[in-house]
Amino acid sequence: MSVTTYRNKSLRRRRKTASARGARMKTQQKRLVAMGVAEEKVAKLTCADLRRALIAAGKAQAKARRAARAAAAASAK
Repeated sequence: MSVTTYRNKSLRRRRKTASARGARMKTQQKRLVAMGVAEEKVAKLTCADLRRALIAAGKAQAKARRAARAAAAASAK
């Protein structure tokens, strides 16, 4: 038996399974719906588009939170 597989970590890793990908996509869809995107729109997204939409929605929410904190800090002064 070759020793190369023991030294090369990338050859020993498990490959992603279809069920794991499906579960991850389903979880990401639920997160996107919870952020306020319409379910019909989320259902039509591909895997790559779903990830991009999650990133964009997260950035928009973070920006809104920062603006709310700044407004609260300004009114507290």
